[in-house]
Amino acid sequence: MSLSVWSWWAMDVFTLIASYMPANVIAAQHIMRQVTLLTFMVPIGFNTAAMILVGNNIGADKVRVGKAYAHLCVRAGAVWALGTVALLVLLRGPFVGLFTESAEVQGFIYAAFPVMLTYVFFDCVQCVGQGIIRGLGKQGVSSIGTICGYWLLGIPIALTAVF
Repeated sequence: MSLSVWSWWAMDVFTLIASYMPANVIAAQHIMRQVTLLTFMVPIGFNTAAMILVGNNIGADKVRVGKAYAHLCVRAGAVWALGTVALLVLLRGPFVGLFTESAEVQGFIYAAFPVMLTYVFFDCVQCVGQGIIRGLGKQGVSSIGTICGYWLLGIPIALTAVF
């Protein structure tokens, strides 16, 4: 649980930080958060597959097979991420238009789109990586990295960038 909860809570803190901004910025942030959550759903399946396939094969002392499944799942997550990013780039206008007709809110979203797309790519791939880490039983060690990444780097950088 600790591997995932730190990133979930950090996303809530980012939303709290955004709540101190004007309403149109909050609207843009909320739309972008929903987009990132939508793009995350398929990698959750890859996460579960990686966790089971890697864990079962490592447990059965089939390390080579476990590594092959880990590589396959990471590739699948990366392909999904690249496809999602490409689709969002190609359909940027119509897709954002599904959420809002406000030109001002759309402008904020378009300005932040490169950052969001970078986040979407790495979020999809790291999700699969979390499944591999769970399959290996190394959640405790990687939780420390997650805490440092979000809470010692991400949140302070977000606070500095926003305020």
